[in-house]
Amino acid sequence: MLCFLVSFKASVAQKYSSLVEKGNEALELREYDIARDYYKRALAIDSSDIVLHYQYAEICFSIQNYSVAAYWYQKIYRTDNAKKYPQALYHLALCKKWNGQYKEAAKLFDKYAKRMAKKNPQQSAEATKEKANCEFGLLLQKNPIPVSIIHADTLVNSTGGEYAPY
Repeated sequence: MLCFLVSFKASVAQKYSSLVEKGNEALELREYDIARDYYKRALAIDSSDIVLHYQYAEICFSIQNYSVAAYWYQKIYRTDNAKKYPQALYHLALCKKWNGQYKEAAKLFDKYAKRMAKKNPQQSAEATKEKANCEFGLLLQKNPIPVSIIHADTLVNSTGGEYAPY
């Protein structure tokens, strides 16, 4: 029984390593969907690896799956407190902003700006701008600008899609 258990654990570890390795290879080739699938399967086996959390979050961020990316950035931030992965806090704030959670995003941008003030003033300034953008988004949510959309005739819009050549 003990041999079976040791053998099973070794098999699971090997499968996990293989999935991560295949995910890394796909990531190098910029095959984000494929890499995401390998990493997701690896996370189902072992969800304690913060490096894999970050890779998975970055891929979800790259393919604009901001709600999933936010979940993993939040998990990284809670575990790491922005020490090894300081960008996780900034990307979490961006995900919140792009999901329309402006109030939360503004707080996160402010926290990031304060942390980066001495380390990287340029990133701190960028986070401060993003915070202001979130505050403006909140203002627009409270006081929306009235807009009237008028469908132009077929001389301007056709029934099919319009695409620019470049």
